[in-house]
Amino acid sequence: MRETSTFVQDLLTNLDQKRTHLAVFRMWCQERHPPECETVFNQIIENTREMIDILIDALKKEGVPIPDHLPNPRFIAEARKQPNSNARLHFAERFLRRSLAWYEERLARAQDPEEREVWERLFELEATNWALVEDYLNP
Repeated sequence: MRETSTFVQDLLTNLDQKRTHLAVFRMWCQERHPPECETVFNQIIENTREMIDILIDALKKEGVPIPDHLPNPRFIAEARKQPNSNARLHFAERFLRRSLAWYEERLARAQDPEEREVWERLFELEATNWALVEDYLNP
């Protein structure tokens, strides 16, 4: 059996993470929020869907089957504990900031131009998500 590359391992890890993030934002959208907050959640959902598509495309190019996914139950439980829109967006700001740092690490070590392009595209979308949250929290 062939050893899985670091790139593929990172793609799989990130796919799980983004699918969990998507589940969190969808869960939050099912509850009542101010319209501006709903707009932020919906934009982040769209960006995260695009990120998932990028990850799936990259995995397919690497010849890797796309695994099924169950959201991370501990992360979902923590997200569920957030009592209101503001707390949820502060929670999101923290995990989006960690995600951006993770992408920066991948970009710093990416040697292959195609790998670099994947991480750049993901970083840009995540930076947009983070900016949406920051703009809402700090008008």
